Amino acid sequence: MNHQPAKTASNSDARDELAKYVVLNEHTLCYRVEGSPTMLGVLHGNVQRGGHHWQHGPVTFTASCCLRAATLEDFDFYRVSPKGHIC
Repeated sequence: MNHQPAKTASNSDARDELAKYVVLNEHTLCYRVEGSPTMLGVLHGNVQRGGHHWQHGPVTFTASCCLRAATLEDFDFYRVSPKGHIC
């Protein structure tokens, strides 16, 4: 399966900044940690692309990171059930 990202941009899109679920650097499906604007919880990461593992805890991001709103296709790609998250 060849996953093509929906968009490769930085945090400039307001929709991405408000999204509860995001894709970090096209390798990790994350959720925003409430009360911590730069902290992301890891749902699943693609280690072949440099992704983070959920067992290593939350990750932080900086302005140089690429964040975009997660889609249903991302949940499918990362093999995470969207039920209870976005469905």
